[in-house]
Amino acid sequence: MSFDIICFLFKCCFIIGKVFSSKALSEVGYIFNGCYKDSALNPDMSAYSSVIATPEPDLCCRKCQKLGRPYCGLQKSTYCFCGEDYGDYGLSTECTNNPSCQSLVCGGSSSNSIYYSIGNVNLRKLLKNHFALSS
Repeated sequence: MSFDIICFLFKCCFIIGKVFSSKALSEVGYIFNGCYKDSALNPDMSAYSSVIATPEPDLCCRKCQKLGRPYCGLQKSTYCFCGEDYGDYGLSTECTNNPSCQSLVCGGSSSNSIYYSIGNVNLRKLLKNHFALSS
């Protein structure tokens, strides 16, 4: 693919981006990777931890994405963990579906529901930087 075609595609994306809201272009998505055991003494994901107000993977994954961590984990529908990797303690069967978690898995008492953040790229920022460099 030639450089001209790539530039054309970026320009098309930029125009399309003007049509959509900036929220849609910077939205963080996530993929459920499974339920994994954890340890209170030596957490499996220790890059960041926090109590979250609402038990939604979206909020936790957004925090992790801002820190540049690809994996987010929810535990007991209340705790958010971030990390570069996970799974040191193996798979778990303790994660449950929680009605207040929009029917998504939000972890167990000593288990993390692990999600991989996708869509971490803010397309508007990427295009702005691209055009600034190519000018």
